[in-house]
Amino acid sequence: MREKSSSGLFSFALALTLGCGSVSSIDAEDTSKVSRDLSLAAYLHEVIRTNPTVEEGWLKWLIKSRQARAAWGAFEPTLSGSYQENGLEKQNTALEQYQQLGTSTYDELNKIYSVGLQGILPIGTAYTVGATVTRLQNTYVELGQFESFVGITAQQPLLKGATHGAALAPVRTSFVDRKVAFHDYRKQLTTMIARAETAYWNLAFAQRANQMAADSVKNARYLLDVATQGARLGRMSDLDVQQAQAELASRMAEQNDRELSVTDAQTQLRLLMRAEDREGAQGIRYLASDPLVDRPLNEGELDEERNRLLEWAFRAQPDYVIAREELERQHILLGYQKDQVLPQLNITGSYGYSGLGSTIQDSIDSVESQDYPRWSVGLEMK
Repeated sequence: MREKSSSGLFSFALALTLGCGSVSSIDAEDTSKVSRDLSLAAYLHEVIRTNPTVEEGWLKWLIKSRQARAAWGAFEPTLSGSYQENGLEKQNTALEQYQQLGTSTYDELNKIYSVGLQGILPIGTAYTVGATVTRLQNTYVELGQFESFVGITAQQPLLKGATHGAALAPVRTSFVDRKVAFHDYRKQLTTMIARAETAYWNLAFAQRANQMAADSVKNARYLLDVATQGARLGRMSDLDVQQAQAELASRMAEQNDRELSVTDAQTQLRLLMRAEDREGAQGIRYLASDPLVDRPLNEGELDEERNRLLEWAFRAQPDYVIAREELERQHILLGYQKDQVLPQLNITGSYGYSGLGSTIQDSIDSVESQDYPRWSVGLEMK
């Protein structure tokens, strides 16, 4: 009867001791490695800085950003210059000989120098602004004359090339591509942060469970000592000692499982921040330093939080935003295709001043006097 009572007392003491809070903690980890406390903020910063998936999304966004800025280069003016010689040697007809005082042949050599700026405006207007100097030398003017022209020539589409923002279509699509690349980067970043945060809290939980298992082993070892001493004094039986030994073995096996969970969690954490690739980081054992805090929420707070997150996810969820931008891109391309099926109707025009002189300076002075304007305007359709 006494043995049964002693066994019940031991069981009650064992349950009470194991159910209480931890009285101390032991570090059962491998002490050969250097421990380093790692906060959640520092860990996420390291993941964002070193993870190649995040870096890939960032670089793709930078590429698309520069391509979007470069798309405006289509509207930058181009500096052009040219030199051309035109020669002509022919026999004169009887009428031409009569008109040219009996000259049987006609020789001509013109040298044309031109320089100017040409480009296109965002509304589709193609323009050329420049100057041309032509040296005229023929049978009748052996020393030659110089003819100069300064002016602007423009061509404005009225149908094809002017509707649905066709001229700006490459720029608009490149900016849409930049937005898509940014939100794709956001998607990769949020996914990686979610994985990293999960790995961090898994490590924190594994550390807490390992600490509890270590405390449990210590308490079980203490109770085994109590049972052994009690058996020596005759207050406990050998069955109580065997039960304490079995409980200690069970708790030690559980502690081994917890240590393995900590090792696995540390491995996942190190992989996400590429710690294995950096020299000197292989011997560091990272420990989660942020505490596990449970903050209970009432039903009203849960509803408010859920509604807020749903609203934010609807407006900023990367997949949704990317799909919306892709729809905008298809809308731009559809407008451009509609523009391209229209007939080409252009209004063309030019305006400038010309001058003629025996020297280049004389011809330029004649242009500056603006006494001889030259202009044209017209329509062409294809």
